[in-house]
Amino acid sequence: MKNKKIIGETDYNYEKSFWSKIEKGLVKYSCISSNFDNSSDIRKDMNFQRKYKGFYRMRKNQYFCDRYFKIMHENKNVVDLDFCSMINKIYKIECKKETSFTSKLMATINTNLPVWDSKVVKYISTHFKFLPKKIKTIDDACYNY
Repeated sequence: MKNKKIIGETDYNYEKSFWSKIEKGLVKYSCISSNFDNSSDIRKDMNFQRKYKGFYRMRKNQYFCDRYFKIMHENKNVVDLDFCSMINKIYKIECKKETSFTSKLMATINTNLPVWDSKVVKYISTHFKFLPKKIKTIDDACYNY
C-alpha cells in the first residue's frame, strides 16, 4: 500500500506540473495576443517582439526579425490570410522555408488559424506525417497546411 501512495502522489505531482505548464503558456499566449491587438506598430514594439520571440523560441538574427515583424505589421488587418502567400514572403527574407514561423505569424494575426509546429503535431497525433521540418518544398507546405 505504501507504494500505491507514492505512485498516486507522483501522478498528482505530474498532473499538477503538466497543468501549471499549460496555464503559464496560456497566460503568455494571451499576453502576446493582447499586446498584438493593442500595438500601433509592432515593427517598433520591442516589448511585443521580445515576448513573441521568447514564447515561440525565435532564435533568428535581427535582419530576419525586422522583416518578419514588418510582414506581420503589414498584414495585421488582413482577414483572409493565405498561407502560400505568407510563406513565400517569409522565404524571400533569407531563402529558408519557415513553415512553423509562417503559421505562428498567421495565428497571431488571426487566432482562428492553427499553429503548425512539431510540438503541436506531437500533441495532436503521433501518426501525423507532416512535421514542418520534413516538408521539402514550399508547394508541399502549402498543400499540407
